[in-house]
Amino acid sequence: MPEMTHRERIEAAIALRKPDRVPVAPLILQFASRFGGITCQDYLFDGEKGEVAVEKTFDGLGGWDAWPLFVPIQGRSLTMRPIKYRFPGQELGVDSSYQVVEEPYMQPEDYDVIANEGYGAFFKSLHRRVYPEYRSEELGAVRTQLREFQLRNMKKWEDRGIPTISGAMIQTPLDDLIQYRSMKELATDLFRRPDKVLKAIEVMTPVLAETGKRGAQGSGAMGVWLGGLRSNSSFLSLKQFEKFVLPSLVTIVNTIVDSGQIVYLHFDQDWTPNLPYLKELPKGKCILATDGTTDLVKAKEILGDHMCLMGDVPATLLTLGTPEEVDEYCRQRIEIVGAGGGYILSSGCELPIDSKPENVRAMLESVEKYGRYS
Repeated sequence: MPEMTHRERIEAAIALRKPDRVPVAPLILQFASRFGGITCQDYLFDGEKGEVAVEKTFDGLGGWDAWPLFVPIQGRSLTMRPIKYRFPGQELGVDSSYQVVEEPYMQPEDYDVIANEGYGAFFKSLHRRVYPEYRSEELGAVRTQLREFQLRNMKKWEDRGIPTISGAMIQTPLDDLIQYRSMKELATDLFRRPDKVLKAIEVMTPVLAETGKRGAQGSGAMGVWLGGLRSNSSFLSLKQFEKFVLPSLVTIVNTIVDSGQIVYLHFDQDWTPNLPYLKELPKGKCILATDGTTDLVKAKEILGDHMCLMGDVPATLLTLGTPEEVDEYCRQRIEIVGAGGGYILSSGCELPIDSKPENVRAMLESVEKYGRYS
């Protein structure tokens, strides 16, 4: 089979065709700080140093076929969402990974704000509540600056032949609410005030779909990142999933796909019982990226003729395993999940900051050893 470009290889896998070999696209974010020889603080808050570290990581490990998300990630971009973080060099040591602070930022009466004033008005008011130090007049300028940084880096890598899969990030409406409300309080709301939760989801759905669609359009990326962190069987019953997640998921995905973009479903935790529902999404237009918890072999059985699968070398294996163990895990994934095409080898969620470089290299090299299609 003729040698393909990196983009052609990824596009073939998404379309459920066989490329020349299994593509590989690890989610390398904070790991680039360690490999690139800088602190995580510098990676997150010094864009120039972050760019150099990313380039050192790519070149030092031999490269790969695509970036799942624009790099490097910026610490300030995280604070554009109305949730708190602990950052290296601030609350944490300079070389620590950042942490999300789980708190009920959103209160029960905020459901009415979403229903009556819209998701945008609620988002702005909650952001002021969580980050009062941000002046409203400077937020637009900060967002523009961050976006220009992302777009410049996506173009830089595209010019090198390495596409970016996701040019914008959104989550399912329920996952947004879980982060704003906290898992504990949201779980209570699903029983005490389900109608208010549903109304909020109804209002949020078209806004999130448009946000993702417009964010990716013109970016040069292939599509939109749609996160599903706690909207699966690890946290919800299937009846709750059918009621609070599936309708909005289908609407958002169809809106993005109808605009000519693909959807990168970054689904953490165990989605195995939820897999049959994903057949309601457009065929050959999505990537299901799992984190090592979902049964990817089962996913191949259920979705192999419907959706590109991506993953799922576990974080534990990359940090604690040996290169031989990583190589064997990748071989099995390539031979089973990669059979017939429609598979992208990747890390299970983000590559851990303390992954062993020799293990990452073993993962990357496995596609040449085992992933060539005849």
